[in-house]
Amino acid sequence: MDVMGALSQILDDGDTELRRSAATALSSAEGSYAESILMHRLEQEKDAGVQNAMRDALASIKSRTK
Repeated sequence: MDVMGALSQILDDGDTELRRSAATALSSAEGSYAESILMHRLEQEKDAGVQNAMRDALASIKSRTK
């Protein structure tokens, strides 16, 4: 399994801190795959802290692709 796949799986973990950390790790990724993972998971995420980490990660990715 690659790193992106592993981080994607962690975003499904029951531990909110792990999910938040995975979202933060994805913020340094390049390309649309990380963005797609985060956008998809953001729709399903219930924890506000994890949602914020996902939004921050998306903003970071988008700022580098402009």
